[in-house]
Amino acid sequence: MVAKLYHILLCAVALALAACNGYYYEYYTQTLNRYELKVANFVELDSIILRQDSLDVDLLHPDTIVKVSLKHDHRFRNYQPMDSTLLTNSDSASATMVTLSVNRANSSANPLSFEFKMDIEYAATDYAGDDHIPYWSGVSTTRFYLDIFGCNDINCETAEKIVWHNGNYSNVLVLGPDDFKFSKKNFEQFYDGDCSDYTKEYSFNLKIDHPRIKLDADIQQGYIECREIMSSGNWG
Repeated sequence: MVAKLYHILLCAVALALAACNGYYYEYYTQTLNRYELKVANFVELDSIILRQDSLDVDLLHPDTIVKVSLKHDHRFRNYQPMDSTLLTNSDSASATMVTLSVNRANSSANPLSFEFKMDIEYAATDYAGDDHIPYWSGVSTTRFYLDIFGCNDINCETAEKIVWHNGNYSNVLVLGPDDFKFSKKNFEQFYDGDCSDYTKEYSFNLKIDHPRIKLDADIQQGYIECREIMSSGNWG
């Protein structure tokens, strides 16, 4: 308690000196969240890509409507399809871009929930006068959620089950301990500026091996308190 009061007193003195010298500190919180998808495949997402590829898509471009017939010509970012039709990762600049990203979906500790968002960006090149220069002409977004139950420590090694579902729970898969494994991952303390007082929430590697889901992901969540010197404009 005495040490804490001493720290507060020092901070107050520092702020007073700063004000006298024409500047002050502005405090802010910097996130330390990191999500790395090493392996990610979901049968449902493969099916959604194939479904989209089977359609002719009417895309509105200024002064014209472009009809795009998708032919399984894709580039993949953070996603590895398992369906044999989708295995080729195109190097064409006009290929449809499939991107998978992950972020925290809630503030609750139980379940600890993450949102997996897949964007399919359609590239069209067949409108008049384009000289075959590709442009992103439409985006289709699909969201699924991964809920972790029983995560009571920073490495989630106490987790009891995982529920994978879409937004309205019409598609639900329950995974047990035989389907997943949590392991420790060192918390990376990176920051910019004058920072201190780390808060480490979660830091783990998650592997899922199931016929419908293949996942190997590093997840880190936390934040750090920082300060920035600001000019007060008072130099008297």
